[in-house]
This record gives sequence, C-alpha cells and structure tokens, in this order.
Amino acid sequence: MDWTGIKIKTAPAVEPVTVQEMREYLSLGGTEDDTLLTGLITAARSALEKSTGRTFITTTYQLYFDGFFLSPIKLARPPVQSVSSITYVDEDGVTQTLSSTLYTVDVSSLYGRVSPAYGESWPVTRAQDNAVCIEFKAGYGDAAASVPEPLKIAIKMLAADVYEHREANVEIALSKNRSLDFLLAGYTIPGVA
Repeated sequence: MDWTGIKIKTAPAVEPVTVQEMREYLSLGGTEDDTLLTGLITAARSALEKSTGRTFITTTYQLYFDGFFLSPIKLARPPVQSVSSITYVDEDGVTQTLSSTLYTVDVSSLYGRVSPAYGESWPVTRAQDNAVCIEFKAGYGDAAASVPEPLKIAIKMLAADVYEHREANVEIALSKNRSLDFLLAGYTIPGVA
C-alpha cells in the first residue's frame, strides 16, 4: 500500500457474532462469562480482520497519504462502501476539502479506488507528512446478518479456542487452527496474511 497511516474514526456498532450465539456455540448455560465472551468476540473479529485484510462490520476509517502521488488511490480494508470526504493541506498550509464532484469512487474492485473525475487532476499539496486524508466506510454492512457465514463461524471458532485455552493468546490460536484456513481462504487478500 502507498498510504502512510490508517486510523479508525468510528468503530463497528455491533459484532458479527452475539454473546448468545457464542454461548450456544460453547454449550454454556449461564451468563457468568458474558463479559469475557464479549471481549473474545471483539478480539477474534479484530484478529481475523487483520489476517484477512478485510473489514467485517461497517467501520469508518481515516487513511493518510503524504500527497496525491498515485491515481487511482487504493483504499485499505475492503470492502469499501463509500468515501465520506477527502481533505488535503494546500501549498499555503490551509486544510481544504476536495469537492466530491472532482473525484470518482470505485467500490466494485477488490480494493476501493479513488480517482480524479474525468478531465480533472489531483490538487497540489504542501510537502509534509500526511498531507492528504481520505475518510471512508468499509465493511460488509451495519448488521451481523451482512457478514458472510464463513467469517462468523471463524470468529466463533477462534473465540472458542481462546476461551477453552485461556493461557494462549488470539494470535497463537489463529496460527494453529487449520480449520480457520479453509474458512478464510476465499476472504484473505493475497499478500496480507
């Protein structure tokens, strides 16, 4: 990637798997471990997003570049839903918001892409770190039902593995679970994992 940094502006409002679904998966009758299960679900989702290079539930990101050097600009963490804004620091050091009529957004490609509109070009930026910020939304949707079933099963498997082997951490559980490889095969972006 050509970006210099990425930050989460708005985290997912829900998780792809509920605590009730996790309890059922583990055959737990009580609610005494619900707080632990909530954390394990979030940790499993986060680890699987990192290993696949994708975003599961709608998340708003801010992606930073040192300038408009490339066209098209690839956006991280697919699937991209939309671009909210593009801001940049102009040659005078003033932060500007680029009009959405001056660029196009491709959400159909593996990586979402942003390009200057036909007949347009990117503006000149000040030569400084993180002169450009693209704010965008990515993920399969706002609801758990939007997330593909193999990814939800992978979250349950990983969270259950860590629950049952609490001395292990999520990364170790992720690396040793071969079943996860099969579930994630169609979702892992080449070169990410």
